[in-house]
Amino acid sequence: MCPAGQPPRRRRNLLKNSTNDRLPILTIVNAKAINPEDAQTGYAQFHKGIAAKLVPDPYGLLAKAA
Repeated sequence: MCPAGQPPRRRRNLLKNSTNDRLPILTIVNAKAINPEDAQTGYAQFHKGIAAKLVPDPYGLLAKAA
């Protein structure tokens, strides 16, 4: 058994697909990209128990990729 619990070929394919933007990572992990101006609102939502991960995106690159 491999240390990560996946066979080496499957890990390699997963890594290759995620680095070549073939997998919508933000959607898979239920993440929401926020810019620094919305950080106050994001922290308030986080403390209320929002069911999403908040990822800072200061340059807007994640919004363009999605």
